[in-house]
Amino acid sequence: MAFKPRKYASLRWENLKKEKAHEGRSKIKYWKKMKREINKRFLSEHYRQENFMRQSRLVVEEYTMKFELLMLKCDIVEPKEQIIARYFGGLKKRVSNMVLL
Repeated sequence: MAFKPRKYASLRWENLKKEKAHEGRSKIKYWKKMKREINKRFLSEHYRQENFMRQSRLVVEEYTMKFELLMLKCDIVEPKEQIIARYFGGLKKRVSNMVLL
């Protein structure tokens, strides 16, 4: 399968090939390497972190809805501090740490 970038991406791709040739680096032959080079140029440095945060937010929202539903179904009446402790106790450790921050 061939890849043919268009417009600005095409200009950037041609420039990247010239840079590599000028620096004596090898041509890009594999999709994985090309993808890495394009990502360096077009994705912000915080792209992965932003996506991780977005995914974590979705996980927390889903967990919160299930938690509240189960609390209602079980008719649990506890002090607020115990409910909060129970809530955080059910989150994954890495997500819990982020929520606490």
